[in-house]
Amino acid sequence: MEIWPPSKKLYRALGMEDNAAGAGKEAPGPEIPLEEQFKIADTKLSKVRNNRIVTLKVDGKIINLTDRTLTLPLLKISLRNDQGQIVREWTFKASAATISEDEDVTFSTSLPNPPDDATSIRVTFATNTP
Repeated sequence: MEIWPPSKKLYRALGMEDNAAGAGKEAPGPEIPLEEQFKIADTKLSKVRNNRIVTLKVDGKIINLTDRTLTLPLLKISLRNDQGQIVREWTFKASAATISEDEDVTFSTSLPNPPDDATSIRVTFATNTP
């Protein structure tokens, strides 16, 4: 950051401080896994046909499991075939940017013409690995 001062903004956005700015601050604790902060619940699938176009719709809700207001992460839908291979995947936002303690926030997303070989669906957080 000393060599290129404009990088300070980037480091601060990532939660990192330089030694001078961070002096006297406590180091952040370990990151809490998203699954311990949120629960994805009441996921419902439906297919709607409009002429020749079939649209897959996925609805559900996210529940805040903590005692504080949190920023909601992106959600990810994975459609898989019989062999467990991902045939289509996309990310989307919930209906709100933040969620208060003990609150739930709905989500809804749709995909026109889903792959015919998709036999299962998984809703996770976009930062998770499969």
